[in-house]
Amino acid sequence: MTYEFSKIVTECQGNLALNKPAKQSSNYADSDYLAQKAVDGNTDGFDFSRTELKANQWWMVDLGEQYEVTNIELYNRNENRSRLQKVYILTSNYSSPSNPYLNSGEWTVRYYHHPPYGAIGNIILEEGVFVRHVAVLSSHDEGVTLAEVKVYVYRE
Repeated sequence: MTYEFSKIVTECQGNLALNKPAKQSSNYADSDYLAQKAVDGNTDGFDFSRTELKANQWWMVDLGEQYEVTNIELYNRNENRSRLQKVYILTSNYSSPSNPYLNSGEWTVRYYHHPPYGAIGNIILEEGVFVRHVAVLSSHDEGVTLAEVKVYVYRE
């Protein structure tokens, strides 16, 4: 598995996650930091999804069908950038997987992000990875905060 932290300069199929159904384990203080904000196309970092400030919080998107995904881009919020740390990026090819947790059997860990804080960037997946769901799982008590998640399939 290879991880790159720069944009791939190629022709890609459009962002598969854009406006797809998203959900998260909780909403911060019953606010409007809803899961859908992380797939609305806005990467400015001021409009974001946010869970409660607890461990094992998660966010996920359903791509609607399986794709051979090549890369996943995550965008952090602009302030309190430390909130996007100690998170796992997981994928599932099940049509209706359980909530994303480690060692669930339905989810595969693709990457673990540990400080330094800031944008995670672009995660390149190995060839032949079929994905229907992408999830971000927090392993610390800051929950999950995401400005945007983009999922791509490269086509030569």
